[in-house]
Parts: sequence; structure tokens; C-alpha cells
Amino acid sequence: MKAVLAVFLFPLLFIGYAYAEPTVMEQVTNDGSVKVQLSWPEVLPDQLYDIGIKFLDPETGQVIDDASVVYDVAVLQDDAIIEIYSEQSTSDGNGTFEVVFPEDATGSAEVIIGVVSIINDVGTVSVNEEVSFNVQVVPEFATLAAIVMAVSIGALITLTRFKNAKYNIN
Repeated sequence: MKAVLAVFLFPLLFIGYAYAEPTVMEQVTNDGSVKVQLSWPEVLPDQLYDIGIKFLDPETGQVIDDASVVYDVAVLQDDAIIEIYSEQSTSDGNGTFEVVFPEDATGSAEVIIGVVSIINDVGTVSVNEEVSFNVQVVPEFATLAAIVMAVSIGALITLTRFKNAKYNIN
């Protein structure tokens, strides 16, 4: 009975992998004016993802929600541009961008976020600073998961038939 239970529970180990919490990374611009927070989920190739960005006050850690932040985003891998967004704006300190990596793209990638300016009631402050994050694109494990599932089902059928034959159950 324990073997049957193990056969059913083993594939669940791989299901949890797909729902991992995003990695949160932070960096402060060189001039120290803005802290940028990037929320990067576990990314698989050939799938669309919304990536979160927060712009924080570096001294307090609070989201800059009383001004508009104008920013650029570039996602590069192996010196190739994957996605590029120019002159994006957020009025509440939170932004997102979409990214799709090509099917064969795995390994390290670079996300560059350029803080162009901050606009508030007083006026526009030109920042023109950028931060860079190194992120990972993981290989797709769909084939491996299918093989594990097939082996698990095959083992379950074999164990059930063996048990039925042992006790002469039709």
C-alpha cells in the first residue's frame, strides 16, 4: 500500500515546481535617488509572463506613489534583445511589463531598467539612471513530467495486477 501511495505522490513533487514564488530583487540607482524592485517568477521559454516592477524611496523603502515615474525596460539574452519598452509610466510606483523568451532560450538573461524621470506637483526631476538585474530562464520540464507520470501510472497498473494475481482477484 505504501508503494501505491508513493507512486501517486511522487508526481506532485514536480507540480510544486511550476508554482514557485517569484524572486524579488532590489537595486538602487548609482545616484541613490531610486530603489528599483523587480519581481521575477520562474520563467519558462515560449510562455508569456507579466513581470512586476516597484519604484521605492531608497531611504524609507516606501513605494513612490505620490509621483509619476517614467522608465525604460530592456530584456537581453546572449546580446540579443528579447523585449524592449521605452517611456513607460506609472503613477502609483508599480509597473509591469510582458516578456516571452524564445523556445530555445534558457540560462542567464539581463533586465535593464532605466529610470528616466520623476514627475510630481513641483515639476520634473530628470534621473537618467539605470539598474541591471541578472535573471534565469529555466528549461521546460514538460517532457520529463510526462515521462514521470507515464512511469508512475505503469507502476500503479503493475502493482495492482500483481496484487490481484497474488490474491486471485479477477
